[in-house]
Amino acid sequence: MKRRKSSSVRSSPPCLPRPAPSEQPARLEVWEPDDGEMIALVDTGSFTHAIDADAELPDHDVEPCDPDAPGTSAETAGGGILKKLGVVRTKGLIDDTEVEIAWDHMKVSTPILSVRKLVKEGNDVHINKNGGHIVNLATGKKMRIHNFQGVYYLRMKIASGKSSAPPHKPDFHRPGQ
Repeated sequence: MKRRKSSSVRSSPPCLPRPAPSEQPARLEVWEPDDGEMIALVDTGSFTHAIDADAELPDHDVEPCDPDAPGTSAETAGGGILKKLGVVRTKGLIDDTEVEIAWDHMKVSTPILSVRKLVKEGNDVHINKNGGHIVNLATGKKMRIHNFQGVYYLRMKIASGKSSAPPHKPDFHRPGQ
């Protein structure tokens, strides 16, 4: 019996068959946000909700933070460090559900919602191959999570920083009333 030579190069794992179209996760049909809407990444690894308030919320006030206080930086998945520049508080709508979110103002390219923080704030978060949903435990209201190319996002509308009310919900009127 011949012995195989040991090699420092590992062989690739066998390729797995691609799932049938019916088994693939549902994808957003329209990826571009609607007017007044933004897309936020739902991140299971993040410890904080993060947004670049200068880019995404220019009409909102940012509460400054002490740059030397503990918890004023975060590490990215790639090992980079992001500095917390302040806190911005918003009101808005996700699937016609009113939400209030305190974001850490950080120089991120996409707004990030932390699953850990969502759970700590009284929500259940359910993620599956089709996307998922967030359930507010106090109200029972459900908000959809969308799967786009294997990454999870929420579509949300944020009220103007000059307004204390969430964005206007469309009124529903029955014909003849």
